[in-house]
Amino acid sequence: MSRIILAAFIVIVAYASSASAQNDPFACNTTLFDQCMTTFSTSLNLTSSRPYDNPQQFRYQIEQYYQRGSFNGFFSFCRIFRAFKTCLGPEYINCMNVAHFAVNGKASLQGAYDFVSVFSQQHFTCGAGFDIYVRNEDCISSTWANHRFHIAQCYQAYYQLIDGQSQAGCTAGRILSECFESEFAENCSSARTDVVWWGCEYGRTLMITQFPQCDRMCTSKQKNILKF
Repeated sequence: MSRIILAAFIVIVAYASSASAQNDPFACNTTLFDQCMTTFSTSLNLTSSRPYDNPQQFRYQIEQYYQRGSFNGFFSFCRIFRAFKTCLGPEYINCMNVAHFAVNGKASLQGAYDFVSVFSQQHFTCGAGFDIYVRNEDCISSTWANHRFHIAQCYQAYYQLIDGQSQAGCTAGRILSECFESEFAENCSSARTDVVWWGCEYGRTLMITQFPQCDRMCTSKQKNILKF
């Protein structure tokens, strides 16, 4: 286990233990969670009802909905995501956190961060980023469809940077968000600053799930961006 993962694991276990003396925020209703997750997975035609077993495959399957456009998949996806949140109700906070998956052995610590970050990204795409997607769906959906190879490289570079490097999270997150900026700017034109921001914020949302201390902010101005 890398130093950065080990350190984070110790913090999570300590926090979970101290919380148990009060109202334990990690006391997920697992029966309800399993029911809601099964419905969610079935509705999205995922390959597994336990997507936390392989969160990177889960992210790839979710991102396929972004390349289909509003009426061919994205609207349905957001409805299913919101139905999942409604299904869990108050248990959403208890269940959809890193400690629940890591401490209870549902996933490795890095896997738990990855899985929860997919839902963080869903909050963005179906929330703050929803209107921008709808107004620019042709170029956003085609970026997902035609730039999958480069997007995969963005992710790969991110994971390589954070592996075993305790100080690399913010740098890796900045490069990841800039990499997403680059793909959307190239496909949609850097003049469409709202789309460039959308790409940056999508990448940044993954980073802040695991590294909330990072101060990387996305703006509407495109920077000189590193291509992988």
